[in-house]
Amino acid sequence: MKRKLIVVGIILLVLVSASLPAKTAIEAWMMSVPETAFDDTPVPAAPDYSNARYWAALPDRADSADWVPHGSGYADAQATAPADVFFVHPTAAFYGDEWVAGFDNWLHTLAVDFGILPQHASAFNAAGRIYAPRYRSVRMPIWFSEDRDSVTKATDFAYRDVKQAFEYYLQHWNQGRPIIIVSHSQGTLHTIRLLRELFEGQPLQDKLIAAYLIGNTIPDVPWFTQIPLCESAGQTGCYVTWNTMLDGGNPHHWVGEKGLEKIECVNPLSWKADTVAVSKEANAGSIPMMDINAVFKRLPPMHSHVVGARCGEEGMLWIAGKPQAPGFTAALFPGGSYHTYDLNFYYASLRENALLRTANYLAKP
Repeated sequence: MKRKLIVVGIILLVLVSASLPAKTAIEAWMMSVPETAFDDTPVPAAPDYSNARYWAALPDRADSADWVPHGSGYADAQATAPADVFFVHPTAAFYGDEWVAGFDNWLHTLAVDFGILPQHASAFNAAGRIYAPRYRSVRMPIWFSEDRDSVTKATDFAYRDVKQAFEYYLQHWNQGRPIIIVSHSQGTLHTIRLLRELFEGQPLQDKLIAAYLIGNTIPDVPWFTQIPLCESAGQTGCYVTWNTMLDGGNPHHWVGEKGLEKIECVNPLSWKADTVAVSKEANAGSIPMMDINAVFKRLPPMHSHVVGARCGEEGMLWIAGKPQAPGFTAALFPGGSYHTYDLNFYYASLRENALLRTANYLAKP
C-alpha cells in the first residue's frame, strides 16, 4: 500500500505541475540556490554509516537494487555473488535551502530508491553484492550557481561522505573481496577521487575488477597514473566511461566547456575504445524509465534493439536516431544529451560485462 501511495503521489505532483502557474511555482521551489555562501550556510546533519538508514542498498536487505526487469529471466544473485559493488548515485536532489541535500529530503530519497537504484545499480546484482551509500549530495540547481567557490566546497563536502562510506564498507564488510566501482554523473566525480586516493598505487588496486565511471567528463589525458582505460570486454583492473548523445547534438557541455578537445569513451556494446559503430541489432536489452512496475518491486520489461553506439572522435557516445519505443523519449537534456539513459540504454550489456570481467578476475592466479 505504501508503495502505491508513493507512485500516486508522484503522478499527482506531475499533473499539478502541468499548469503554468503551478509549474512556475514548483520550478522556483525546486531550483533554489542559497543566498549565502557555502561557508555561511548550515549543512545537514552527518550520516552514521553504521546505521543501515544511511545506505540506499545493502546486500542482506531487501531494496530496489535487488530488482530485475519483468520477464527477463534475470535473478538477483547477491547472496552468492563472488564480488562487491560500490555504487555512488548521481544528482537526484532539487528542493532545499542548502548547498547539499539532507537525509530528510523526501523527494531525493524517492528518486534514489525508486528511480536510480533499480535502473542503474540493479544491472550489477548478478556479479556482486551491492553497497550504495546515501550521502549529502550536491543539489541539481547548485551546478548552475555563479558562486563557483561554493560549488567546489559543496562538491568536496559531498565527496567526504562518499569516502567515509567506502572506508566503513572496507573495514566492516569487504573482507578482502574483489570490488566493482559503479557511478553516474555527480557520483562519477566522487568515484574518480576515490580511485585516485585509495586505489592507485596501493594494495587496494589489486582488488579492482573494473570501474564503470559513467556520465561525466574524463579528459583524454592520463587521468589516472596506473589505472588504464579498458580496451576490451574482458579486461580487468581498468575503467570504462561514456556520455550518450543523439547524432547532430552539441557536445560543448561535456567537451569544449571543460576546455578540452577530446574526452575518453568506451563503447558499451563492443567494450572497445575505438570509433567503430555498433548497430542497435547488437543491443540485447534496454530499460525504459521506471513506471508502475515499481509497485510490484521490479523493473519494466527490457526492449531489444533500441539504440546502437559509436564513440566519436571527440569522445562522445553517439546514437544514430531518437528512440521510438515508449519510455525512451523523455528527459532529453539540452544539446541532444541522453544523459538520463546512459545506463538504461545498455542495461543487458552492462550486466553481461560485469559478469565477464568478474569471471576473468577470479580466473587469474
